[in-house]
Amino acid sequence: MPVTFHVVQPHGLSNAQSPFRVVAQTGREVDWVNRYLDQERVRGVADSTLRSYAHDLLHFLRWWAAAHQISTITQQALNESTFLDYIRFQINQNPPPAAQSINRRVGTAERAMRREFPAAPPLFAPGFSKLVLAAIAAGLWAATPGVDSVARQGPQTRGGAVIRR
Repeated sequence: MPVTFHVVQPHGLSNAQSPFRVVAQTGREVDWVNRYLDQERVRGVADSTLRSYAHDLLHFLRWWAAAHQISTITQQALNESTFLDYIRFQINQNPPPAAQSINRRVGTAERAMRREFPAAPPLFAPGFSKLVLAAIAAGLWAATPGVDSVARQGPQTRGGAVIRR
């Protein structure tokens, strides 16, 4: 049976800990997520932002566990397509989330992975995330498994800016 995860708000935590924790159904904390949330708490991030980060990382963790059939994330398991696969997963949901939601989730997960695994390979090709997320926001990219339609088409303009697809 797959492990399920959720966000909890336990009482009695120190002020240096995030008031939002991501835990498995067993009650076991997801260490890497909660380390990231605690680091953001120490930085002085607002509780509402911490809650948003917790839910973003919960979404990423649920995707990871379903896609990889394991909930543990290791540096060796991360590769250049990690976040591209995560973006494709979100775009293929019905209905797909707003581009801003995808951008926020991916950005939060990428920052958490960078903190946890600083020596991991690049998780995006340089500049790729900005290109894809701009195309998603403009409604110019419909993801298809194994095919990047963005790369096959010429530039488009939207609001005076050129978006290369």
